Amino acid sequence: MSVPRLLGIIALSLFIVFVATFFTVLVRLSRVGVTTERHAEIHTPDFSETEPAQTRFDLLGQDPVSGRLIFNVNATIHIDKPPFNTLNPGDEVILRIENQIPNNPGLNDLYAVYRNPTGDFLVEFDFGELYMLVPDRRDFYPFDGYSIRFNYAYFIPGDWDDPTGTWYVPGELILRSLTNLIFLTPEYGSTAIGADGYKVLVARLRIIQILASMLILIEVLFLVYILTIANMHELLAKGLGYMVAIFIIRTIMVSSAPQSPTLLDYVTLFLICVVFFIMLFKSLGGAEERSIITIPVAWTDTIFGGGKKPNDVSEPVENDD
Repeated sequence: MSVPRLLGIIALSLFIVFVATFFTVLVRLSRVGVTTERHAEIHTPDFSETEPAQTRFDLLGQDPVSGRLIFNVNATIHIDKPPFNTLNPGDEVILRIENQIPNNPGLNDLYAVYRNPTGDFLVEFDFGELYMLVPDRRDFYPFDGYSIRFNYAYFIPGDWDDPTGTWYVPGELILRSLTNLIFLTPEYGSTAIGADGYKVLVARLRIIQILASMLILIEVLFLVYILTIANMHELLAKGLGYMVAIFIIRTIMVSSAPQSPTLLDYVTLFLICVVFFIMLFKSLGGAEERSIITIPVAWTDTIFGGGKKPNDVSEPVENDD
């Protein structure tokens, strides 16, 4: 078996796996409303009393300009339980989020007005979008990952006799990803506000990372195959097709990237440049029928077995007669 044929079999096998993986991703993306939900608790809650505020951080994605993570923050609050039972219609509730990124901390204050015309005990509060600063690793897409750490607390205004109000630190948080290309992995933190707080890992799905790795491997293997092509016309046809194919694959893979260029862009540009200079070298060399990489016959005979192929024509034997 020749080296190009062996590389072709390997590339075909990887391509079949790639197609199966690609359609698996498409099926996953087609599931409307499917989210990844995890609960991150700062401390063990007191089960004798229900948490009066259920806070939800829904990850919407990543800002392409600043790289900050975008969350939509909502809360379901029992207004009949302290300290929220002091709220009056029109009061403004403040949700303060303390971002504890090393060397770059920051505070975010979100606001929501209490309105309850129907007198319900459970009231929904929409605090709007939260932009959380993270270390910028967007160049590594889809292998980028972000570790965030934060604390948060509610500020409830007091009555007219107590203008200072009350700070309430919740005991739990619901983190959800509304994009299927990102997963959240919360970890347990400390109980003290301003210490470790909530620790969350935000990263791309493993299936996307595996898919990108496989594509890069297929592209590299096919590049090796191109280096073994001796015929100039065959090299030009397959080389141009190779460059178009990897550019299309790159376009598909970076469609959800938070910025450009990414790691996939750099790999694609490198491979395209290599193929271009291979074709240029062959053209300037007078289109000689020789490959860039020559596999020694002795090496192929040792690895793949010696002997002539069945369709080989043996040299005629001279007759002394």
